[in-house]
Amino acid sequence: MVSDGGGLVCSRRGYDVRVRALLDSIWRIALRLAYQLQLAWWFVRRPAIHGSYIAVWHGDRVLVIQNSYRKRLSFPAGGRARGETLGETAQRELFEEVGIRAEAKQLAYHGEVVARVSFAEDHAHFFELRCDDVPAVRIDRREVVWADFPSKASQAPRSELQASRSEPKASEVHEVGRAKPVGLGARRRHRRLERRSLAHHPPVTHQLAHPVDRERAAQGALAPE
Repeated sequence: MVSDGGGLVCSRRGYDVRVRALLDSIWRIALRLAYQLQLAWWFVRRPAIHGSYIAVWHGDRVLVIQNSYRKRLSFPAGGRARGETLGETAQRELFEEVGIRAEAKQLAYHGEVVARVSFAEDHAHFFELRCDDVPAVRIDRREVVWADFPSKASQAPRSELQASRSEPKASEVHEVGRAKPVGLGARRRHRRLERRSLAHHPPVTHQLAHPVDRERAAQGALAPE
């Protein structure tokens, strides 16, 4: 149906986009909850799991992805399903996560790394796929929300580049370089530390010319400039 030069069609498309975005958001929430339940199950069972990780190279650039339920970047990867070989797992995960189809002979196996990850014994099997041309990457924005061949670290998602602890703002730092105490308890502790510092390091009195000033400074009533 087209009306007024396609206005009705545009309105319908806008509605579909909003519905799609809402469904994607619900899926991401469900995946995060499922991941937390999986971690709890691993905590109880302490299983040994096997999965395939695939490094997709184009020249000297490698494909990295961001999952919706994890904070760290990763390669396309996933656990081995029952009855699958590790190569078949690599092929399936490549297509499901980034839309890349690869033949078994194109995937080079590079070995296994065993580590304790999130209460499970993780057997990570690494594969490599080298592409002459940049492959067309397709993500579902549900399990995978970002994928790219970054040439610089700054091209990665901002959430992954932020430090775990941010630097203090300039307004929160004294001229001596100490963080400003926040809260009544912190201010009291700060004053106690200053008094202890003065007790161990009394003010220098020879910088005060007047004898009365030197006497007051020695008694701690007046600090030198």
